[in-house]
Amino acid sequence: MKFLLLLILLVTPLREIEDVKLAIPPIREQIFLDYANDNFSQEFKYGGAGQGFQANIRNKNFAHLNLRFRIFLDRQFLKTLDAHTRDTVVKLFGSCYSFSQYFENISTYLRDQLTYTDSPLPQDVESVLKSGKAHCVGYANLTRLFLNAAGIENKFVKGFYLKKSAKKTISPVPHKWLEIRLANGTRFFYDPQRQLFSANYMVVEDQIDFKKIRRFKIKLITRSKKILN
Repeated sequence: MKFLLLLILLVTPLREIEDVKLAIPPIREQIFLDYANDNFSQEFKYGGAGQGFQANIRNKNFAHLNLRFRIFLDRQFLKTLDAHTRDTVVKLFGSCYSFSQYFENISTYLRDQLTYTDSPLPQDVESVLKSGKAHCVGYANLTRLFLNAAGIENKFVKGFYLKKSAKKTISPVPHKWLEIRLANGTRFFYDPQRQLFSANYMVVEDQIDFKKIRRFKIKLITRSKKILN
């Protein structure tokens, strides 16, 4: 019986759900919004004058998403690419028969072939492929190209990556990632720079100018994680 249970756990993806509650101090700019898709949600509650906000963030891993559907490369799109970029896409796609395989290939490529840099290097696709170095924008640009080549709808998302700076203190770091939209309407977040997603993010309005937002700290109230089979 124990062996059977172990076998089930090994072959069945586990659904992980993470919940985080944060206390955000009063800030002058209006940057927070409620948002939800199929693997992430955030909700903000205003605490009153001088009390700031409470943020409730929930993230689910990819185990519950159905990514096993057939995809093909868009030959017309490939014709618009230069030879090196086109060869990179074709090699990455290989003999994939499902989006889940291609998605895994993309994540592996980003992890093995790119190195993070905060240097002000060009972040367009050709420059990133040539240098092998990128920050969040370059990672996202390249991943968008890979997805577009297979006809997968996607868009940029602007927000913060919540970086732990002390035991109960978090520093929001300006960041960009992607939201992927499938033909069946499923929408989910994916961070090409880290090749995953978690509850360590906050979405902001697209028109927000990070340069005009003063730095602030966030206090962690609670963090919990549960795993469902």
